[in-house]
Amino acid sequence: EDLPPQVDRLMELLNTTYSHVLNEWKLLTIFIGANNLCDSCDPNNSHDDPENFRVHLRAVLRNIYQRMPKVRVQLMTIFNVSQVWDVAMEHWGYCKEVVPRVHECGCMEDSWQTRVALGLVAPKFNAVTYEVAAEFQNLSSEFTVVVQSGVDQLPFGQFSEVFLSDLDCF
Repeated sequence: EDLPPQVDRLMELLNTTYSHVLNEWKLLTIFIGANNLCDSCDPNNSHDDPENFRVHLRAVLRNIYQRMPKVRVQLMTIFNVSQVWDVAMEHWGYCKEVVPRVHECGCMEDSWQTRVALGLVAPKFNAVTYEVAAEFQNLSSEFTVVVQSGVDQLPFGQFSEVFLSDLDCF
């Protein structure tokens, strides 16, 4: 739900500051869903489930299709956020202190059962990404959507903390 204003801002820039590239080919990468995933375990929160993600993703892609000429949209899949907790807590003292204080991802902090459940929801979000992308593929010769699956199968447990952000432990 935070993406529509970002698309609006991008279109504003394409129509003003970057108008010289408006009718040139563009690659637009969208990497969303981790925040939705992090709030998906809250039973009182229905707006962060895979079906709501589908509605919003579809609306954003429709908006881009209608407003932005000559664009290839690549949707990134979501990584298994629950694995990040294990790496961060095992290897990095900073994350042990910061994550519980800032409550960045409530589903990770709750319990190991919640983290397991979180790991089961990520593939559902990714399935939605593939399904919605398929709806928008080949709508015209000047627009297409593809899915870049790269991070959804990353085995975070095999990596050290150097793969995590110094700012937010992701």
